Amino acid sequence: MVFMADKPSTLAVAWTAGRLAGRRLLGRTVGERDLELGDLLTTQLDQMKGLAMKVGQIVSYLDMPLPEQVQDQLARLQTGQRGMPGAQVRAVIEAALGMELSAAFESFDWEPVAAASIGQVHRALVDGRAVAVKVQYPDVASSFSDDLRAVGRISSLASMASAVDGRALVEEMR
Repeated sequence: MVFMADKPSTLAVAWTAGRLAGRRLLGRTVGERDLELGDLLTTQLDQMKGLAMKVGQIVSYLDMPLPEQVQDQLARLQTGQRGMPGAQVRAVIEAALGMELSAAFESFDWEPVAAASIGQVHRALVDGRAVAVKVQYPDVASSFSDDLRAVGRISSLASMASAVDGRALVEEMR
């Protein structure tokens, strides 16, 4: 996986998710600490973006061994919480368009409307018309490829522990 220094490790995310699932499987009631762990898991996945965030989005609406309140927290990933800094947004757009942002748009809203697993969306004006500008996170394509390769190696484990065909699921995501 591709990680930046300020992003959590895969191990930390797996530990948090495993602890929450284990508590539910053991029939323990959901406590304040579980909700804190759910919030931590959601924040970690939001910071990681890419496939990790996409998995969190999927888990939020599947029947998983997580407390319902935690799945509700994970649902926040469907709109994202943390977008790219403005300078990075500007650089990505200007590189993609080959021109200054101010030459491309009459106005540009720096606050993203949505921030999801592969990019974020901003409002802008072009020729007096409101438009949506989708901005892909830098290196997200290679990150997804790396993540899918790593997940593919362990996907058969999902088939052993459940009715899920892990390899087919990874191929569908690819």
